[in-house]
Formats: sequence, structure tokens, C-alpha cells
Amino acid sequence: QFSPLKNCQERWVGHHLDAEETAETISSMQRQLHVERRLAELAGGLKTLKQEQQAQDRCLHNLQESFESCRNASLQCYKRVEEHKMLLEEFRADGQDCAARVEEHEVRLGVARSKMDTQDQLLTSLGNRLELQGEQIMSQVQRHCNQATQKLRSELMALYEDALGQIR
Repeated sequence: QFSPLKNCQERWVGHHLDAEETAETISSMQRQLHVERRLAELAGGLKTLKQEQQAQDRCLHNLQESFESCRNASLQCYKRVEEHKMLLEEFRADGQDCAARVEEHEVRLGVARSKMDTQDQLLTSLGNRLELQGEQIMSQVQRHCNQATQKLRSELMALYEDALGQIR
């Protein structure tokens, strides 16, 4: 029994069911498309994040290398500072030794100067005494010579007169 109303209803229900299924299918496809777009966006974002992470890893690696280089340079600098401290300590000790030797030499030079001053005074005193004694000795020698000369003259005159007396 074919009833146009029933046929129309069935067609309408069938159509309605097809439309609902189609709407659900479209809605499901839209959701799936939305999910796929979102997944594509997330994949792109993940790729960008991986690239950023790689860049950060390279940067971190460079920072670590720089840090190691700076740390090594700092250690070398610290070692050199320690070496220079040791050298300075040696120089200070050597300087103190030299200062002590200089002091000893200054004391010795002071003693030597005192001895030289004493020797100079003794030589000056001896020179003055020799000069005085030399003058006294010369005066005595001159007086003795004068006396001897006078005596010789007297003796010669006596001999001369004696010789003249014998000649006459």
C-alpha cells in the first residue's frame, strides 16, 4: 500500500536521517579537520620548539666552553699570582738579607772610618813631633857644627900661629 503521505514521511524521515548523518559527518569531518589543523600547528610549534631547543643547546654548549675557557684562564692566572707571591716572598727575604749585610758593612765602614781617623790623628801628631824634634835636632846639629867649626878654627888658628912662630 502505497500512501503518498506515508511515502513522503518516510522520505522526509529518510532525508532527515540522511541530513542528520550528513551533518554529523560534516561536523565530524570539521572536528577532524580542526584537529588535523591543530596537530599541524602543534607539529609546526614542536618543530619550532625543537629548533629553539637546538639553538639553546648550542648556546649552552658555547657558554660551557666559554665558562671552561674562563675557568682555565682563571686557574692559570691564580697559579701565576701564587708564583708571583712566592717570587715576591723570595725577593723580600733577599732584600732583608741584603739590608742586614748593608747594615753590617755600614758598621764595618764606621769602624774602619774611626780607625782611619785615629790613624790620621796619630800620623798628624807624629808629623808634628817629628817636625818639632827635627827642628830641635837641626838646631842641635847646627849648634854642634858651629861649636865644632869654632873649635876647628881655634885649633887651626893655633896651628897657624904656631907654624908662623916656627917660621919666624
